[in-house]
Amino acid sequence: MRPAACEPDPPKGALAESGPRSAVTRWGWLTGVLLLIGVVLVATHRAEERELARILREAKPLWILAASLLQLANFLLDALTLGATRRAVATPVAFSLVFASFVLASVVSTLAWVPGGLGTFEGTCVALLHVQGVTVEAALAATLLLRGLTFWLPMLPGLVLARREAGGASLPAVRA
Repeated sequence: MRPAACEPDPPKGALAESGPRSAVTRWGWLTGVLLLIGVVLVATHRAEERELARILREAKPLWILAASLLQLANFLLDALTLGATRRAVATPVAFSLVFASFVLASVVSTLAWVPGGLGTFEGTCVALLHVQGVTVEAALAATLLLRGLTFWLPMLPGLVLARREAGGASLPAVRA
């Protein structure tokens, strides 16, 4: 048996995918889910969100469950997309850490006053992936690919449909 000093170090960020599950991997999912629940609780207690709390109290429980499950599926699919873009740039990080990074970046972008969380999501996601051992370049590439696929690409059909609804007319010019 070789001494431990001769063992090569695992690549940075790959620790969670090899060997026994680390504490970070175990708690990654729990952290993401707890933060998501916390955001919902905070949103229902704000003064301007009291209407949402009233609607939730009056809604049918099955509808709330269905909406919650669909939102969770949306989060999972977006996190899987981030995981796929991360793999496309060849960076080894466990999916649970990618999921936690995605959820935390989503929370930050939700709390920011910037429309669509532009910039806040990207910065947070890159920073969290970098903390987990991904190089800044790879984290930025994966995050920008994710935003291109999940934010900008879906806007194209919306622009086409909006133009069709407007009758194909261009917007009037503003005169100074």
